[in-house]
Amino acid sequence: MMRTMVTLAMRWGFLVFNDRAVGERALLNDALVGADQSVPDVSVAAGKRCYNWPDCTGSKCTRVDARDQGGVDHTALLEDCRKDPNCGYVSCHLDLADTSKCQRYMTSLDCEAPDNDDEPDWVIHGQHKVAEGKRCYGWPGCTAPKCTRVDARHPPYQHQGGADHLQLLEECRIDPNCGYVSCHLDLADPSKCQRFMKSLDCDAGNNDDEPGWVIHREFPDWVSHEQPEPLFSAVGKRCYNWPQCTGPVCTRVDARDQGGVDHTALLDKCRIDPICGYVSCHVDLADPSKCQRYMTSLDCDAHNNDDEPDWIIHAA
Repeated sequence: MMRTMVTLAMRWGFLVFNDRAVGERALLNDALVGADQSVPDVSVAAGKRCYNWPDCTGSKCTRVDARDQGGVDHTALLEDCRKDPNCGYVSCHLDLADTSKCQRYMTSLDCEAPDNDDEPDWVIHGQHKVAEGKRCYGWPGCTAPKCTRVDARHPPYQHQGGADHLQLLEECRIDPNCGYVSCHLDLADPSKCQRFMKSLDCDAGNNDDEPGWVIHREFPDWVSHEQPEPLFSAVGKRCYNWPQCTGPVCTRVDARDQGGVDHTALLDKCRIDPICGYVSCHVDLADPSKCQRYMTSLDCDAHNNDDEPDWIIHAA
């Protein structure tokens, strides 16, 4: 029952505190024992880019210097990437004068750690985690309801030359029972899948090494107004210690002199900001819908997290 109450409170974006705050907090902590309070793994990184600039070449990576045109809209880049099955990641060199813009950027299908390059003022957004030369299941092991398989060399796809890769990804994105698309690429036309599988999970123990296959994991849109429920991340924590929250990837605001700031409004604003992934809120115990102080940040790495009573982190 308590876990249900906690879940409902989280769905509304706040914690319920009252005059029995100490006792309630103890019950809350007890209810969360055994629950995963870690910040979810998202495909985003600050101070990094997928490739060193000179190494971004060929079909695997495209680089553009947009400074002569005043930069490129960050959100538009992310949306373009979402629609491109050959784009998994956008590396953006933020314009510090206007963080909605990228001075330079790279788009790439993969973003392997050995290729990553540490570089201040760059951020990485990943649309979907990608594995090449693999499929989520062996073909015979893909069975309903956890997995569906289709040979697109036969009707109804036969006269289309296979299944459109982008369309499969879009179908998966809006299907709550689909988390992954495994595509057997048509090498003559990589926009098509000769065969494909859709599955909710893609556990490593079930993965099958198979040349010519690629796995995409679909995440929700980067920019969406259709996410009424914030994703609960952690209680009694904030993404950064207060003094260490510095721009451009972290912004801190003390709102006590204005009576606090509406928590839900902060989350809504964060959802449509391409360099905001998390809101750390210092809950006003007199009015839990308000944040006395808050931080918005692109990342929320565990090694930067700070234990602090009455704070809560939400991933937007």
